Amino acid sequence: MAEQNEQLMLNTLKRKLSSNDLGIIDFPTKRALLGSSSENLSSSSVYSLIQKFLVEEHHKGQLNIVSLNQCFQISWWHRQTLLFQFLKIVAKIIYHKGDKDQLKYVLQDIEDICIDILGLPNIPDNIYTTIVTSALQVSKDRKVIADKDNAVVKVEPKPEKGIVSAIIDFAVKIVVKILFPDLPDNPNMFLEGDFAPIREETSPTSDLKIIGDIPANLNGMMIRNGPDPLFDPVAKYSCMLHAIRFKEGKATYVSRYVQTSRLKQERFFEKAEFLKYGDLQGKFGLFMSCVQLLRAKLEILDVSYGWLNADTGLIYHDGMVMALQDFDKPYVVNVSHDGDLQTLGINDYNNRLTHSVIPHPKKDPVTGELFIVGVSYTPPYAIYNYVTKQGVMNDPVPITMSGPSYMHDLGITKNYVIFMDLPFCYNPEHMVKEDDWVYMFAAEKKPRFGILPRYAKSEEKIKWFEFDNPFFIFHNGNSWEEDDDTIVLISCTMKPNNAHTLHSSTSQTNTGVFTSFSLRNLRGSEVPKKTKLFFSPAHVYNGPTRRNFNPAHVYNGPSLLGIQTFMGSNNIDDNNNVTSENSSDSLQYEAVELTLPTVYKYTFNMKTGETSQKQLFRTPCDFPKINQSYIGKRSRYLYTSECDHLAKITSIVKSDLERSLELKLQFGDNKYGSEVAFVSRQLDSPSAEDDGYLTTFVHDEEKSVSFAYVIDARRMELSAMIELPNRVPYGFHATFVTEDEIQAQNLLR
Repeated sequence: MAEQNEQLMLNTLKRKLSSNDLGIIDFPTKRALLGSSSENLSSSSVYSLIQKFLVEEHHKGQLNIVSLNQCFQISWWHRQTLLFQFLKIVAKIIYHKGDKDQLKYVLQDIEDICIDILGLPNIPDNIYTTIVTSALQVSKDRKVIADKDNAVVKVEPKPEKGIVSAIIDFAVKIVVKILFPDLPDNPNMFLEGDFAPIREETSPTSDLKIIGDIPANLNGMMIRNGPDPLFDPVAKYSCMLHAIRFKEGKATYVSRYVQTSRLKQERFFEKAEFLKYGDLQGKFGLFMSCVQLLRAKLEILDVSYGWLNADTGLIYHDGMVMALQDFDKPYVVNVSHDGDLQTLGINDYNNRLTHSVIPHPKKDPVTGELFIVGVSYTPPYAIYNYVTKQGVMNDPVPITMSGPSYMHDLGITKNYVIFMDLPFCYNPEHMVKEDDWVYMFAAEKKPRFGILPRYAKSEEKIKWFEFDNPFFIFHNGNSWEEDDDTIVLISCTMKPNNAHTLHSSTSQTNTGVFTSFSLRNLRGSEVPKKTKLFFSPAHVYNGPTRRNFNPAHVYNGPSLLGIQTFMGSNNIDDNNNVTSENSSDSLQYEAVELTLPTVYKYTFNMKTGETSQKQLFRTPCDFPKINQSYIGKRSRYLYTSECDHLAKITSIVKSDLERSLELKLQFGDNKYGSEVAFVSRQLDSPSAEDDGYLTTFVHDEEKSVSFAYVIDARRMELSAMIELPNRVPYGFHATFVTEDEIQAQNLLR
């Protein structure tokens, strides 16, 4: 029977080819070829069969090469089959509109088309994880490599738009309207107001108004990274660099988009086309993963250069300024002599970099080596390697984590590298089955730190240290070794707070843990009965545009640093328990909280295995920075950004780790800043660890004016303010590139 079915399909196809009918196969013919008479044949097997037939006919001379290329470049048959399967899914969603219980029957169709796209022989047990992971890691082989050693790969994607692309776009709009009928125009409260994008680049601009004096020995460029979405709907998937060049007491400001593959393609389409992490919620997340796979398979999107946006971290190494983001490779940005910024391409280290790079690799100030780790959704979940001072990447070392947990930073000491395996986990199965976000806090998972010799060739010598209490860390301040085989790690740590319910005339304290945020909040539906915490891999905390909501009763939005905070009479005891005395006749929903980060000290004894965890300061803060010449060795001073409940940076905090003292520089009323970058006063021979400057951007919301600040890092006093020609949105991480580094970078180019 199978042979008869195959022959039937081949004969039908041959007739169509011989009659030069090379258009889209009509649905009746498709049903004849893929109908009940051949139900045991998958689309992938049909594709293989037809491809074999076409090659044989060409070799016989019975099919000319023009027809062969025109008919089948994987596209002609398989494209139509996949599109038909996709439209069937959309039709079912439309048919079951308003009955979300029935939408579960669409899951089987999504599974089928994704299995077909991925060419899987059967359905895996963890099908949802397979689909979502494949969508996030979607890629294809790229033949383009750098022209010479230590050169970057030019990013030249080749997307396609046409009728198929238009059909898919239209179908997605329909599904979004059905699943989210009240979707606001801008669903992300943390890309609104002064977080909002400016969407316009600024060429190098000098003759800026300077209040105070720029120190004569401050020469170089402070660059700050952050999202600036070019297209609606607003999501953090375009990256803009804002920079201020200091030279001979003068300043030049510039802002430029990082020309990622994603940005270039969305400019080509004139709209946002790629998957967004905020989409990964429930069955809708599974559907959008299917869309990403389909667009990549049909080559509507070119994923050969990756598809993310480099909007998070920055580092200078081997004559290159690199912009970084979780789950992607670094983009190289050139600083020109006139203070402009130009994206050169991707640094894949002569094709040796086969994995992503987290936003916070560590550069050893003594050896000049760069230590990096990439995280993955699949085992072993992390890959470590290091790059020499000259830019030569060594062989990767797989690091076996307990699962796909999120690691945003690492630590180094003179002899070791520190990995974090914390309970913020990637879980697509939970996403679909529980209608939750794809990342969740697994309270039962014990936090672990893995410590490995820096030059290890395998993970054999890694030593793991566990803690019983759950917590999470985005950013580490520093790490070093002490004389008694103890390793110290300074980090900004978030801990679970109490879950408690607010209702009329009630005051209570409950014990609980935090979980993940509901996408319904992100997409702006009614205030839910249960509000959950959300924190994203690159820490844009997408929040709701709430209706029927009185902020005078309670602010229950997400924070940049991971807390949902209640306004009112909240009391925090020594154990970080919250007792709320808020009351409202209408509020009756549960809030699950996570404390804002505070500075903690961790110790690990390499001989005994003993550990300790101690809170050093109670000030809520994150984005820790130090004098970079002290990376990997004992340091005394830590500079952090203090945040309020709205995720805005209100002051810069200088923490003395030895004397347990804090010194703050407050920005003032309605003024909010960004992460600071530290630069030594005398680069060759600084007189002390804190002998230098801090640079940052500050926005005055009352006057709608942005400034660049220069701060004396020792006295924590403002040295100069430079008024900027446009608003600088609040963003992520900053670095300072010295004048010598700028010159060395241009010599290499």
